Amino acid sequence: MKTINLFLLCVASICFYGCSSKERFTITVNSFEEIDNYWDKDGAFKYEQDITDMSGFSEGYAIVTFYDSDDNKKYGYIDTTGKLAIPYEEYEEAHPFSEGLARIKKDNKYGYINTNGEIVIPCFFQWADDFSDGLARVGRKEEWMVDGFINTKGEMVIITNYERTKSFTDGLAAVKKDGGLWGYINTKGELAIPHQFKNAYEFSEGIAQVMYEYRRGSRKWEPDGYINTKGELLIKDMPTGIYGYADIEYFSNGFIREEVRGLIGYLNTKGETVIPHSYWQASIFTNGFAFVKTGINGKNGKNGFINTQGEMVCEVPSNIHLIELLQDGYCVIQDEHYNYGYMNIKGEILGGKCQYSCGGANSFSNGFATAALDYKRDGNNFRVWMILDKNGKHIIPLCRKR
Repeated sequence: MKTINLFLLCVASICFYGCSSKERFTITVNSFEEIDNYWDKDGAFKYEQDITDMSGFSEGYAIVTFYDSDDNKKYGYIDTTGKLAIPYEEYEEAHPFSEGLARIKKDNKYGYINTNGEIVIPCFFQWADDFSDGLARVGRKEEWMVDGFINTKGEMVIITNYERTKSFTDGLAAVKKDGGLWGYINTKGELAIPHQFKNAYEFSEGIAQVMYEYRRGSRKWEPDGYINTKGELLIKDMPTGIYGYADIEYFSNGFIREEVRGLIGYLNTKGETVIPHSYWQASIFTNGFAFVKTGINGKNGKNGFINTQGEMVCEVPSNIHLIELLQDGYCVIQDEHYNYGYMNIKGEILGGKCQYSCGGANSFSNGFATAALDYKRDGNNFRVWMILDKNGKHIIPLCRKR
């Protein structure tokens, strides 16, 4: 398969999980040129793979989706070696691990499993959120009608009578009184910031957006400013937002974005413009860098990474588009052929070029990412999912002999 010889395979090995011809096994390659050995003359993968979709890694586990012979959808979790660490189960939903627990849905109710796949908090809730700050929102009523917050033991530690709540971040959660105003509670359930806002959002880096009044003609609820965890107003007036109206902007690396007359700049926690409004497109800062495009509609300008001083530290070709933010040293990018790849802040593309399927590349986490390659067999489209590290090693998990 000509599109795959971007991998420079030095060593290949097959690790079997059993001896039956239908037992699952992994294919491990140290780089990717000779992976062609695993594709037939028609450009199709030689093996069956027990995966129809794969998430990125979270806390060392990635979700894999599989349909059995009866077309029942099942979910499992693999580790970074490609081993099926948590066997397939017929869940209705499965979510990434957060603080050691993963939210699952079974029999139309939500519960939580641990890293052994054991249901440690029974599927009891009509809806639930992932854990954050050691707590998760759960409810047995209609959505937004919250019963309270549970801890990682499943104990209901905060019982609420609020109309709506939001998740805990930075030790605070926004709560709304029936038909009234928003305030914030702490992890003990105590009111920490009084009910005074028309709307309130989650904290990020100790700062949250709030809105005091509804502005007529607005396309959204427009926050008036930003408060700290004491409820003190840090930025009095809301920036004009991104792309023409006030989006919800969370602080990241000490910055938020603001658009003025079609160009984006960056403000600090005092609301001061510290990086001028000169970008046609601009990402949030992560790990000290942001991806930007200058020029008119991105043309005749520069394309690349800036640091927190606004300096262009790496210019990249104009055909490169940012897909996922910089994480663990790499961001997910797309080229002009809609292929996905991984680029670091030096402008170096992993493997030399974008080589993965459109929509089939997930961000790095603790040194590992998941990505896919497409092929056709008998007129049908298929994907082969794999795990990759930053050295060119690829693992193709959960394969079976045809």
